[in-house]
Amino acid sequence: MGRRALSAGFGPDLRSARLGSGMSLSALAARSGVSLTSLSRFEGGTRQPGFADACDLARALGTPLLFLA
Repeated sequence: MGRRALSAGFGPDLRSARLGSGMSLSALAARSGVSLTSLSRFEGGTRQPGFADACDLARALGTPLLFLA
C-alpha cells in the first residue's frame, strides 16, 4: 500500500492553528520535536509532513489531526 499525501491545505491550516494558539515557529518546533526548517517548509507548502510529524504537530497544538489534514 502506498503512502497517501495530506491535503494541500495542510500548510495554511497548520499556520492558522499555530497563530491561533499564539505560538511562534520556534515554540512549536520545541514543543513538537519537529525541526524549525521542516515547519517552515510545511507552512510554506513546499513539503508535506509524514504521518508521525502531523500527529506530533496536532498534539503540540492541542488540535485534532483532522483539522490539519
